[in-house]
Parts: sequence; structure tokens; C-alpha cells
Amino acid sequence: MALIDPDLLSILACPRCRGEVLPVDAERSLHCSECDASYLINQDGVPIMTVEDD
Repeated sequence: MALIDPDLLSILACPRCRGEVLPVDAERSLHCSECDASYLINQDGVPIMTVEDD
């Protein structure tokens, strides 16, 4: 069973660059194909996609 809902994945974008995010590490995280940012997915299947200001 997929950890992250496919419908949710289809609408997500990287908060840094708006690039496509893809599941990696057995769907434990998301990886941006544009800027190489990574975002963890919690045990409930919710991606933690926060970006700190520089």
C-alpha cells in the first residue's frame, strides 16, 4: 500500500521552485526534480513541506 495518496501526490509541487516532486526511499520522502530539495513524509502519509526563510 502506498504511504502517500496518489491524488495528493498529483497536485503537490515543491514550495521552493514549484517543481515536480516524486516519492523516493520507499515513499518515506519526496524529492524535487528541479531544485533537489527533499521533504519527509510522516507516518500518516502527510508530506512535511516547509521552507525556512534564508
